Amino acid sequence: MTETRYWWPLELSAELEDELAAHKIRLRDFPVQFDAGLSRQVERSLVDFLARPVQAIVARDSLPYLGHVFVGWGNATVNGAPLLDRVASFVHQDPSGKPYIYQCHPEGDFHPWQTFAYTMMAGIDPEARVGALPFTLREIAQHSTVIRTSAMDDLGHLMYAHAALGLPDTLTFEFNGTPLTLADMMEEAIKAHHFGPFYVCRKFHLTEGLCAIAATYPAFARYQPVAQKFLDGQLEVMLTLSLLVAQLEAVADASLTMDQSRIPALRKAMLIGALLENHLYSAGHVIELAALAMRMGYQVSDVHRSAIHHLLNHFNGCVQRSMTRFAPTAAFLPLGHYRRAMSLYANLHAAAAGQDSAPRAALTGYWADFDASEGTLPELPAAPVDALYNRAAHSAKVRPFFQSVLDEFAQGNSTGMDLYGGFDHFRRLHPDGWPRQMHFEFLDYADRVGVELHFENPDLLPLMDAVAAAIPALQEKFPGIEVHGLRRVDRSQAKIRLYHDAATGPVDISKSMQEFVAFMSPIVSAELHNPAHGIQRSRLDASAAAH
Repeated sequence: MTETRYWWPLELSAELEDELAAHKIRLRDFPVQFDAGLSRQVERSLVDFLARPVQAIVARDSLPYLGHVFVGWGNATVNGAPLLDRVASFVHQDPSGKPYIYQCHPEGDFHPWQTFAYTMMAGIDPEARVGALPFTLREIAQHSTVIRTSAMDDLGHLMYAHAALGLPDTLTFEFNGTPLTLADMMEEAIKAHHFGPFYVCRKFHLTEGLCAIAATYPAFARYQPVAQKFLDGQLEVMLTLSLLVAQLEAVADASLTMDQSRIPALRKAMLIGALLENHLYSAGHVIELAALAMRMGYQVSDVHRSAIHHLLNHFNGCVQRSMTRFAPTAAFLPLGHYRRAMSLYANLHAAAAGQDSAPRAALTGYWADFDASEGTLPELPAAPVDALYNRAAHSAKVRPFFQSVLDEFAQGNSTGMDLYGGFDHFRRLHPDGWPRQMHFEFLDYADRVGVELHFENPDLLPLMDAVAAAIPALQEKFPGIEVHGLRRVDRSQAKIRLYHDAATGPVDISKSMQEFVAFMSPIVSAELHNPAHGIQRSRLDASAAAH
């Protein structure tokens, strides 16, 4: 029989609804006990799991990647420094000196305020200074109010961070040029729950944000009942995931066959597929939501807690056995939320049992010291249930020819700049004193290699227009090489490119970058300081930031 719910994003058949109802009764009548010992063991092992891959992850020089290390491993120690230091190079200043981070931008946050949300989930003090900069996280957030999207389904990280940072409820944001107050956001978040798409983390963060604002600001306390209803809906989704896991366990112990099971139908309804990482993504997000909501004073029923225990016990076993089989740079994204969820819930569970669990320690006790880990993991035998999951393939390696170009450049680099970025298809060079979003770049096109100068912000287009006057001279300097001045149709980004085909060897491509930098740097620097272009001082001294 289909249950009447206030908010329910899944479409289940009558048969699946009956199965779900029966599963809820089992969870109620036979409560699952939380295996706290196993959870702590897996929490510690996940530090060893990431201790070596974290070097490649931070080398990607990307805030979304750093953000998922924050949420999963806290303000971790990497190469002798706290992870928060690495955020410094993403901080810019407006003409009056106020600090900010670009939002919905390749050189900033992908989701609005994602970095601020994940540092707050990690328990970092809002008054913490970022690297050697004179600014706190709260100050930087308070001035990062220009949001380059109009997607109201993507408000969750921002709303949660706003509350966790303790910012005034009078702050106004600009979404693609349209002013938006916190009161506006609350209404938009409710609409997005009912009518918005599920592209952004299945609305888990949207529910977190709504709960956080309603619980934090007296002016919005009237939204707490509706926030609780959306939370209840997400927890019902969690029960469906618990039913799916119960079916997987039944097939694994041969009490059901796959044909008899509801596994294909449940995976289809939840759009979850067979990847273990997808299941961890859903479990991590929804248990993280539940734990954060419990800290805010929202209600999580005994049945829902039983489901949390069921999921954590099951997936802790799967994760423990799979650590040597995961592709780390793919798996750390869902595992970050999963580790935050398990560690936070374990602290709440301990506190409920009368054990010591100080509020601050509940958030920060899971911080990792990667420098203290050898990064070794035992190879454990698989269990029958593990065969019912797939795992993401290891990511492709850098193309050998492109790697040869990078190796040649590293050996003969005369630019005074290091290569940054850990993705397979590009590496960047950041001149000191330039805006971060303006840089030189090697870019692999699979059959060609670009030696390029990028202007990755529409504010820099006047500068690009001025610098483009040098393209004829550049073509003369590099005869036989295609020289392009390219702009996106929407003029959001532009580049100047030397386009090398495969006939140009790695040595010559490396040499062309060094000559390109020497030729273009003085031209760009001169125009950068030309007040006619109105370029803001938008990157702080890189020497003050840890890269």
